[in-house]
Parts: sequence; C-alpha cells; structure tokens
Amino acid sequence: MNAGYNLKSESSNGLAQNFYSFSFASAYRLNKNFQMGFAYQNDYSFNNISNSAFGDADTNTLETHSFKVPVVYEYKWLRFGMNINLSYFHARYSKYVTGNLWKLIPEFGTIVTPHKQFSIGASFTPGFTGYPSYNTNSNLYFYDNLYVKYPNRFKISAEFRSYNNDTKFTFDYHYINNSVIAYRKDQNDIHLGFEHLIDENWAFRCGFFSMLRNDDHKIFFLTFGTSFIFNNYSFNLAGLVSMAGNSGKGEFYVVNFGAGYEF
Repeated sequence: MNAGYNLKSESSNGLAQNFYSFSFASAYRLNKNFQMGFAYQNDYSFNNISNSAFGDADTNTLETHSFKVPVVYEYKWLRFGMNINLSYFHARYSKYVTGNLWKLIPEFGTIVTPHKQFSIGASFTPGFTGYPSYNTNSNLYFYDNLYVKYPNRFKISAEFRSYNNDTKFTFDYHYINNSVIAYRKDQNDIHLGFEHLIDENWAFRCGFFSMLRNDDHKIFFLTFGTSFIFNNYSFNLAGLVSMAGNSGKGEFYVVNFGAGYEF
C-alpha cells in the first residue's frame, strides 16, 4: 500500500502551482505463478501537460482518476502481465466548458530474464479517440468537435544487476505516438537509472530522463531519492530537478514523499 504527495514549483515564480497526486496499490499472490492486484491513481495537471489531448482547444486543467487491475503470470525466466485500466478524465477547457470521459485502457507487457544479472522487457498501451460529454454555462460556446486523443505508447526496458544484487543500472526507451494529435510531434524519451543498497534496509537511487512538452520542446530531468525499510514499513523520499532543454525555459522541481506497509 502506498500513498504520496507531489509539489511542483516554477523556479522563476516561487511556489506558483501546486500539483497533487495520490495513489494506492495492493497485490496478492494467488500461487507461485499468478499474482494480481488493485491500484488507484489520481493526477491533476495544468495546461494540458498530459499526453492526451482534449479537442482543438487547450485544456486549462486536466484531472485523471485511474482504477487498475494488474494480472501477472510468471514461469521461470518469463513474466507476462496485463493491466486493465479504467480511467475517468475531467477537463476544463475554459471558464465556460468542462468535459468528462470514461475509458477502458488495457496495457500489455512482458519481462524476460535470461540471466540472473540481466532482464529485458517491453510494454504496449493502445491509443484511442473518444468523445467526451461536456457541460457549458454559456450559449455562446458550442464544442461539438471536442474529442480526446490518447496516443499509442510503447516502452522497452533493460536492467543490469551486480553479482551480489546491491547495485542496479536501468535503461528505458519510451515512444509516444503524439503525431496523431494536431501540431504535435512523436515523443522519443530515454530514462537512465542507478540504485545502490547501502545496507539491507537503506537504498539510494538517482537518474536522468528527458520529456517532450506539449509545445514540442524537450526538457531534461535529474532525479534522486532514498528509501528506508523498518519492519514491515517503508518510507520513500524522492526529488526531481529540471534543466532547460531546447526551449530555454521550464525549470522547476518536484519533491515526493511516500509511506507504505506490507501486510
């Protein structure tokens, strides 16, 4: 079970905006080959920073509620999983118009471990086009052309582990088919990660990744974090600092704290 709070700040404006998110997850192993779980995640963002696009108008705010049921099958060196994701999107296009949409979004993935020091995996999430119901408090605005485009997403990952498993290096490549959205470019991002166990209860991690903003400018991020386990409790502290990419702007930081308990 996990919960967290995110704080985002524009470096040039101080605490300009607060972005909150909340998540909860639980898992149960049915037998040595099958496990399943349930997860809930709530995200809130400004200026349509999500990679879904609501219509031809800019989304001023976008709130997403996701209810997920992951199912994983494991056999020796192979794991295959499917994530059944029921998502509710609530978007505010302007002070006059809001839109709402429910959508079932499946996700498929597999992980192969040919050696105990190396794993490689891939996942795919199909995209969709949906037409939300909307509400307006003005007779001057008609939004019959509003739609939601959620692009196809593909990810490939690799993990290298030291022989005593106290150090890990990870590599992720993310592709998002953003060009299905008008005036957008496809997104190609790379994530690099490092984790080291200081002792059996304390871990340190850091990383680097890139992200394409909605205006198609690239931003780069440095991440750092630590976690501590005490009995069945876990505590996590993570931070993220952005670096200006080809936009020359967009610096901010995010701090996240999480706590969990293993039943």
